[in-house]
Amino acid sequence: MTFRSRIGTIIDSTLFQNTILGVILFNAAILGMETSDPIMDSAGEVITLLDTICLSIFVVEIAAKLYARGVVGFFSRGWNIFDFVIVGISLVPASQGLSVLRALRILRLLRVVSVAPSLRRVVEGLGYEAHELDPGTLNATATDSAGRDLLMRLAVAGFAMMNVMLLSV
Repeated sequence: MTFRSRIGTIIDSTLFQNTILGVILFNAAILGMETSDPIMDSAGEVITLLDTICLSIFVVEIAAKLYARGVVGFFSRGWNIFDFVIVGISLVPASQGLSVLRALRILRLLRVVSVAPSLRRVVEGLGYEAHELDPGTLNATATDSAGRDLLMRLAVAGFAMMNVMLLSV
């Protein structure tokens, strides 16, 4: 087994994936704390250090994936492209106004719903069916229409929140 394939095995392990998801969730909480002036006044240095550690972990994750999968293999997966762009924005020093975009990494947690059957049941218990997206099965039934309406409203609300955060800097 080559070193590259060992790195690939580590990256694909459940422990590694769950650790990265935990760091993503922790980093989202840190980003939320950065928006509070009282918290930043009392613990700003610690929060900035924790954010830098999280960003370093994300950079190492991307570098390991690039090494293990190669450039073509890495960029053939949509989540890798998404992570690369978000982490790249975070690394640009002049991107303080764009720091809200780093919180988009929390969207990676949505993949868990399609993988974990217990979470799928929770989502279905809320009144929504969780299925993999299959464009061939989409039709204009009332349920599909209601789901698309909900998704559209959530997207508009999310972009509205990002605009408020971007423009209030």
